[in-house]
Amino acid sequence: MDELLESAKRRYDFGNWPEMADIPPLARLALGGSDVPGYKLLRKTNPIGLSGAYTSVYEKSDSARVRVEVTVAAFPTAEQSKEFLAKALASETNPEPRPSLAEKGIRIAGSIGFADGGSPNGALYSTLFVRGNVFFQIRNIGRDDVDVTPFVDAVSRRLSIAP
Repeated sequence: MDELLESAKRRYDFGNWPEMADIPPLARLALGGSDVPGYKLLRKTNPIGLSGAYTSVYEKSDSARVRVEVTVAAFPTAEQSKEFLAKALASETNPEPRPSLAEKGIRIAGSIGFADGGSPNGALYSTLFVRGNVFFQIRNIGRDDVDVTPFVDAVSRRLSIAP
C-alpha cells in the first residue's frame, strides 16, 4: 500500500494541498431528513470502524432503485483527514486521476476534493473530499444512476453553518 499511496500522492499533488489549519475542527456533521428533499434515510452504520465515522444510505422516496451513500469521518486533525483522503484515492483502480472539485465547478469553502469523471450530461456520481478534520465520500450506490450533487450541496450548506 505504501507504494500505491506514494503514487497517489504524486498523481494528486498531495504536497501542494492547503494546510487547513485555520478551519476549526468539527466533532461530527450529519445530514438531517430535510436536507435533501425527496430522499429518506434507510440506515446509518459505522462500516469503516473509525470512532467519529458513519455511513448513511439514502433512498429516493419514489424509487428503491435510486440510492446514495454518504460517509463522514471526523479525525483529530486536518492532516489525518488529508492522509485518509490520499489513502482512499490510492485504493481506487481507475488509472486516470479524478478531476478536482474545482475542475467540476463545485465549490466547498476550505475543501480539497475530487469527483468522478461524471456523465456526458454533467451528472456527478461520486466525490471524495475533506474540509478541515472531516473526510466525506458521497456516491451513487443504487441500480439506477443518480446525480449526487444535491447531497454535496447539502453538506456544503451544513458546513457553512457548522460551529
